[in-house]
Amino acid sequence: MYAPNSLPPHANKMMWSVLCTVFCCLLGGIFAIVYSSRSNGLYNSALFASDPSLQQSLYYQSEQANKTAQTWITISIIAGILGATSGAIAWFSGAMANLPMA
Repeated sequence: MYAPNSLPPHANKMMWSVLCTVFCCLLGGIFAIVYSSRSNGLYNSALFASDPSLQQSLYYQSEQANKTAQTWITISIIAGILGATSGAIAWFSGAMANLPMA
């Protein structure tokens, strides 16, 4: 049985996922939170697995979920930048001044 410290450290993406949800893109951030949470749960399960092959399998799955969370974080940041840029261009070009008010 492996000791709990025998696995490499885990990169936790939860903070970045929450920040991307709040400041960039809601939908991409929610997906990032889901995959970050899944990654953390799999890593914690891997820490306490008694079978070495199960431990390696859970660790591999946690790293895959971590990479997927990083992908959604990147997508969320890009979507936030594109949205803010297009909104700023529309605002400063006066395109929004001609929209009818409801």
